[in-house]
Amino acid sequence: MQVTDLPLKSPSPQAFPDVDRDLDVSETQEPTTPVQAGKRTTVVVKRGDTLSAIFIRLGIYSDLAQILKPGEDHRALKKIYPGQKLVFTLNGPQLVRLEVVQAPYRSLVYSRHNDSFVTETLHRQLDTILQYAGGHIDSSLYLAGKRAGMSDTLIQDLVHIFRWDIDFALDLRVGDSFSILYEKHLLDGEEVEDGEIAAAEFVNRGTTYRAYRYTDESGHTDYYTLEGKSLHKAFLRTPVQLARISSYFNPRRRHPILNVIRAHKGIDYAAPTGTPIKATGAGRVIYRGTKGQYGKVIVLRHGNIYTTLYAHMSRYARGTGVGHKVKQGQTIGYVGSTGLSTGPH
Repeated sequence: MQVTDLPLKSPSPQAFPDVDRDLDVSETQEPTTPVQAGKRTTVVVKRGDTLSAIFIRLGIYSDLAQILKPGEDHRALKKIYPGQKLVFTLNGPQLVRLEVVQAPYRSLVYSRHNDSFVTETLHRQLDTILQYAGGHIDSSLYLAGKRAGMSDTLIQDLVHIFRWDIDFALDLRVGDSFSILYEKHLLDGEEVEDGEIAAAEFVNRGTTYRAYRYTDESGHTDYYTLEGKSLHKAFLRTPVQLARISSYFNPRRRHPILNVIRAHKGIDYAAPTGTPIKATGAGRVIYRGTKGQYGKVIVLRHGNIYTTLYAHMSRYARGTGVGHKVKQGQTIGYVGSTGLSTGPH
């Protein structure tokens, strides 16, 4: 996608097969593999499995209608996925308890009560420790982060924290460094998942940026400097996370398609088609439509001084019609290659 600052006085004009289907519990099919009475049995969902097929295999298909009572939310059951565990407990040929494991520390439990089932969510207490990760950039932040043992989520979180100060597609240099202190959640001594970043430091071209996570009395959590100042600014440095620069601002650039000298008045951020494009600042949509070589475009007005133009979109996000207000960081469209373009950006 391309982002261009424009003067306000002349703004530019414009799952898996059968898993999620409705289950027909009126079908009558013979069970194939009855479960031993009183035995706790764990089923690991296979690709192509449906809830009805699993109940049939276990010989308890008649209990399915009682679990799937009309008017209740059964998304957790309809969205079963390969590798997920379902734990069945029977009393004779009757199901008395079904545990749908949603995470190592969280399960949705259906327990029999007379001729119906009641549901509850069970949570296991996680232990939390603080862990350090850091490294130096010699090719890309992503590769440096992976070498440091960081997950994709932690790398994205690091980018998100410093997105007001650093353009991660334009500003990074070999030798830049980063370090984070983050939460690691454990269950019975085993790592389960990463938590939030508690503190972070990024050294970019000799300038050090630091951020500290803080939750105020109202429960709002954000990142601040050591002096207590918010990291938020009027504009984000980049509208697309972890993109690369495919073309810079250049008044004498030779157009790659037309092969003529034509000024390039913005910066192109290359990213896969469909990547979300974020509004760099809060504003109002003053144009949405097709605009010549820019293809599908959105133009935002920010206060009384600036407008920004986002071009070459594949499609627009909902709630971005002309006149709509958008928040900073809100998705307004998706990366594409409409207009005169050599690839998605």
